Amino acid sequence: MEKKKDESKNLLDLIKEKLIKIFQKTDNYTIEEYLKVLSDFTDSVILDSKKDELTFMGGEVVFRSEKELKKVKINVDMEFKSVDNQWQLKKAERKIDYSTFSKEAIEKIESEKEIRFNIEKPIEEEN
Repeated sequence: MEKKKDESKNLLDLIKEKLIKIFQKTDNYTIEEYLKVLSDFTDSVILDSKKDELTFMGGEVVFRSEKELKKVKINVDMEFKSVDNQWQLKKAERKIDYSTFSKEAIEKIESEKEIRFNIEKPIEEEN
């Protein structure tokens, strides 16, 4: 019985450590880390679009600095084609406080003015 109690305590400690790291991390995303967060969103949009018989054709995420507002503007544009060859554009835009990102991420976004990334199909979608 003592061993199970120790294992439970160790597991709880491990979960607690992970949660602390997650909550500490949310204020300091690198660009790459934020892209991983966005990929969950884009993957779900792409996979949900299959229900509407739409085929994902391509997309882009753009990071832009809004220095005067101390915000990063993130645009997500995704293009889909229907079974009758009609194009559809799905868009999302978000403005996020500089404090969400690491110092290095903000410096890169400000210096480059605009950073673009292609959106890829989720693994389940690739044939």
